[in-house]
Amino acid sequence: MPIDLSKLPDDVLSYTNDRLYTFIEETLGLDEMMVIKIQSINNVRALMNVPDIMAFFSFNSKEIIALKKRVCFVDEDNNLFLVKAGIKTNIENLVSSLRKKKNKETKRTKNHKPSSTSLQTSTQSNNDQSILSTSNVSDLTSINSQLTPLISTTPKINSPNYYIQKICDNIDKYCVNTFRSITLTNDVDYKIFMNMLNASTDGTITCGLPDVFSFFQLNCKETADLKKKACFFDDDMKFMVRPGIKSNIEEFIDLLKRHFEVKLIKNNIILSNATMSTEHNNIGQCACGLTNFDIENDRYESKPFINIFLNNLLKNIKRPKNNFQFNDIIKKFASVLKILAGNNAYEFIRINLPGTFPSNTTLENYDGNINFELKECEFRFDMLKDYLKSIKSDYVFSLASVSYDTVNDCFIGFTSPLNNGLPASNRFKTNNYNELEQWFESIDKSTLVNVHLIEPLLTDISSLVHSRPYILSGYGTNNKHSAYDTLHRWIYVYNQCKQRNINVVGFSTDCDSRYFKTMRLALGFFSRAPNVDLLTGNNDVFVIDIPSNWKFFFMRPQQLFFCMQDGTHLVTKIRNRLLSDIANLYINDDHIDINHLLELIENHPKLDHNLVQSDIIPHDKQNYNSCLKITSDDVLNLLRQTNHKATYIYLYLLKLIILAYVKSDTEILTRLYFGWVVAFAYRIWWSSIRINRNLSQTEKDNSFITRAAWLSAEINIHTLTFIIILMKSTEESNNEEHSLKFPRHNKHPRDESDVPVYAQNVSAVTIKDIEEIIMKAYQKAESIMNNFELIKILKESNLDDVYKLSSFIFHELNKKSPVDHSVINNYDYDNYDSLDDDDEDNVTNKSYDVALAECDEDSSDEHEEEVCDLETSKQTFRGMKIYSNMKSTKINNYFKIRINDKYYYMHKQTAARLLTINKNHLSSDRRFRVKQTSRQR
Repeated sequence: MPIDLSKLPDDVLSYTNDRLYTFIEETLGLDEMMVIKIQSINNVRALMNVPDIMAFFSFNSKEIIALKKRVCFVDEDNNLFLVKAGIKTNIENLVSSLRKKKNKETKRTKNHKPSSTSLQTSTQSNNDQSILSTSNVSDLTSINSQLTPLISTTPKINSPNYYIQKICDNIDKYCVNTFRSITLTNDVDYKIFMNMLNASTDGTITCGLPDVFSFFQLNCKETADLKKKACFFDDDMKFMVRPGIKSNIEEFIDLLKRHFEVKLIKNNIILSNATMSTEHNNIGQCACGLTNFDIENDRYESKPFINIFLNNLLKNIKRPKNNFQFNDIIKKFASVLKILAGNNAYEFIRINLPGTFPSNTTLENYDGNINFELKECEFRFDMLKDYLKSIKSDYVFSLASVSYDTVNDCFIGFTSPLNNGLPASNRFKTNNYNELEQWFESIDKSTLVNVHLIEPLLTDISSLVHSRPYILSGYGTNNKHSAYDTLHRWIYVYNQCKQRNINVVGFSTDCDSRYFKTMRLALGFFSRAPNVDLLTGNNDVFVIDIPSNWKFFFMRPQQLFFCMQDGTHLVTKIRNRLLSDIANLYINDDHIDINHLLELIENHPKLDHNLVQSDIIPHDKQNYNSCLKITSDDVLNLLRQTNHKATYIYLYLLKLIILAYVKSDTEILTRLYFGWVVAFAYRIWWSSIRINRNLSQTEKDNSFITRAAWLSAEINIHTLTFIIILMKSTEESNNEEHSLKFPRHNKHPRDESDVPVYAQNVSAVTIKDIEEIIMKAYQKAESIMNNFELIKILKESNLDDVYKLSSFIFHELNKKSPVDHSVINNYDYDNYDSLDDDDEDNVTNKSYDVALAECDEDSSDEHEEEVCDLETSKQTFRGMKIYSNMKSTKINNYFKIRINDKYYYMHKQTAARLLTINKNHLSSDRRFRVKQTSRQR
């Protein structure tokens, strides 16, 4: 029955805290009171404003489990609940009665008070308005919901748009330098109103408020206690703000907004009249008179590029065309524009907008002074040192046709021979046409390009969200190399950087089998290679103290550098296991099947899952976006509802890998938690298969993900744990000026590309804290895999404990690791020829050395003077660089040949084209590139 309004106390609408809780307990009962109190609903207004009082029961938090069991019927198997009808009806009736009483009170007040006092006071005088100069706009210390009147006076009155734009620019600068993750937009997050009155300008700003609870996303000790009081938490470390607190703050903000409503209406009228008058007076004026670039807020060291660009342009307008001058930032922008848009587009802009960009000659001189020339097979360590010095970084992470290079006088496009993993620079130089022809016949052409990228690790977090990678080296390859070639090359890069005081933290590649083997050799991770010693004689190794009880940690505590598998490739590799014709994935007796996803398309509307068949069975097996789609929350929920438990768990673990190693906005300790959940879940799954005596070895291998993918996940989480233990706090600073912004690629999700990774301070995190996170991850993995009774299976073999399970896995993996007796060390490495390489993949490289040696023997002085004879019916060679005479300064770029008994000079690029039989062109579609590279020679 509804509560009788006559029985409600007259002052019930003012009840708060204990008085409110006592009233509810006496009126409804203890259970109803606890439902209200646990949500921090501490006043009647919040009680009436919360949309759904029972919604918080949907959040899986330990804090509410006991109350949930008390007031709800709980289906533990399906994680469903139903609030008991009596409790739900009591609370709904109370809220309804309170709302009716409030409406009666409101009507009674209106009958006795014809006008609102609060509105009258807001329309009286402006004596209570605070005055704020526009010069102090940048000194805002918080984002608030108040309407802040401000006055800006200048000797010269400009249009309202001028002042609005200046204020917007200052707010943008403040956001960039202060928040990094928050951007404010005029007319969306705030509104500016200007009033032109005689010789003064009066204005107001009303600010919208972003999510006031967003700071809870940070894992900060300063807010930990407040977060515990204000939020519910679940087992996955997610949180939900208590509805009562949220309702109170939202109502308070709404009251502030309505308080200034009348003032805004008045200011809008004044603004409209002043704007029309001012804009009418400014018609026909030059932009020079409306723009003032000399007045800048001294607090901000860097100016937006648009200011520099317009300032430079306006100065050039007053200069003669032959005396245009350009800021270095303008030259930098012009250089990038020419690369991105091409010469024709650049010239079209330059000649139609005189004074904007420099001529090609000026630009070539600027590019030449930068000296960023990239030579094939050359490692640019000295230039890397200069680049890192400019961005204040000392730590880094290292991530087909023949043509003629006129600058270095050599041919590029041939596969350069590897000497202990290093390609020979400028190897293909010749002044003899016959020798070039022999190279075309006997040496492989490069079908791929191997590029070494350096990722600087900034000790000072600049205004840029991410550091900029640097190309250390690039060269053509036919993809014929061994794991030891790669390891030799990594050690060379490490030592060369070390000589220049550059600290290489680690290397990262995809899951190629040779790179994977290299990582295991370098880390000593289940790789029994007694003659591979990278630590002896090196005092700069990374060292951590591993507790003796950490049986779950398999990596050695000393490392020369770290290695990690690229997260995107790891994700696609695990997804591709679902598409394998050989694999027959099972978790206990539950089948993991790609057809379960296809059934979703057939049996459910697309709005439920947003999938198409190409997302499930992609033509391009490196398609990462399809992995995001099949691991979406909608797809996972449907799989769980259709009782495809094994497929659901497989994709759920894949989603955790994405969160741990790919998503840019995941906090560092959350990455640690998700990474260990995946590691323990895979260990439990693999062990249950390993101890199954009813399966052959082949069946066991086909029932699990690939060994490379599994150990890659293990390497990544061990490396991440190692790094977290080593990490130290860094201070934030802003030292980047005039940074250019580049367009976002259409394949980069908008919710990730510009999301900064918060600099989470983990220096205060102890070994005990890390161990607690890892133990919690094991409990989560145990609960996940217990859906298939795997823990029961492991218990029969006494493996139902994290330490026993880890010891068993370590013993099994170590036992299966093959012994490799190749010799590699990390001292005296400048003598490349002293290193041995016994890998059988290196036979191909030795054949290259023989072929080139034969060429070198033929290249004697007598051979240099030999002239090639060519015959043709043509008498003229229009369109080809073949000349009868040649200047001595250019003669090195030409072959001397004889055509029809006459001597000519043929450009070496022309010669390369004549000797090319098939033009190797790779498709833009990645699906076909791998197939094409195997055929191109």
